[in-house]
Amino acid sequence: EAYYVLYHKGRGSIAWHNGQPVAVIGFYERWPGCWEAVSFGTEHYKAVGVDLMRYGRKLARELLSSDLGARRLQADSRIDNEQAHAFIRVLGGKPEGPPMRSYGRDGADYQRFVWLRADGDAQLVGLQA
Repeated sequence: EAYYVLYHKGRGSIAWHNGQPVAVIGFYERWPGCWEAVSFGTEHYKAVGVDLMRYGRKLARELLSSDLGARRLQADSRIDNEQAHAFIRVLGGKPEGPPMRSYGRDGADYQRFVWLRADGDAQLVGLQA
């Protein structure tokens, strides 16, 4: 997944802890104007969570307020991963629609979260400081 993000002109970062890579966060353009956010890691994810959150918020703001034409950023999260949902909410993501049933590779349900560029004034919905 990390390779896919970077190969498709995405932006991302690897978080390190005690000399080991423990998490990644990345954004890639799924189609014009619609960007996808991904993040995953090891059992040490919590050790780098705050730094990853700061980086993610900064990069999301840049994507949605730049000349890249981004109008939407979305992230899908397994429905039973409350820690991921809390992380996404801290970054400003808002749940969109009902859970997506049987969406995961293993048949798990997922929730989509979204950040949008508001119409006209370049204010970012869900990305207030």
